[in-house]
Amino acid sequence: MANKPNAATISGSNAQLADDDATLMRQLEEELKHTSMDDDDGVSSSSSSASIASAKVQANMLSAKEQELADQGMLDGVQIFFENQFVEAQRIFATQDQVNPVYALGSGALAFMKDDKMSM
Repeated sequence: MANKPNAATISGSNAQLADDDATLMRQLEEELKHTSMDDDDGVSSSSSSASIASAKVQANMLSAKEQELADQGMLDGVQIFFENQFVEAQRIFATQDQVNPVYALGSGALAFMKDDKMSM
């Protein structure tokens, strides 16, 4: 029979989580301060942030049907990815990742997986 955690244990672990969150927020705030101080033009020096800042995402005025048609390439990229054609999926996502948030999501997910795989 497993021991149930008591109220003191639960509140202690919640307090630790809150402390961890506060520490992480302070670290992020410091990083943002340093990034903005390092850049004369206000654009972050990291390549991903710089590409986001220069992206030309426009308002979406498409109807639902038009959006489905516009996203067909993205769906093809996802299907190709699940067929283990990583490079081809990456090529598809890169065609519009500077102007379409859905394609940017695909590119970002692939970049994350590629970086995560390399660190293993």
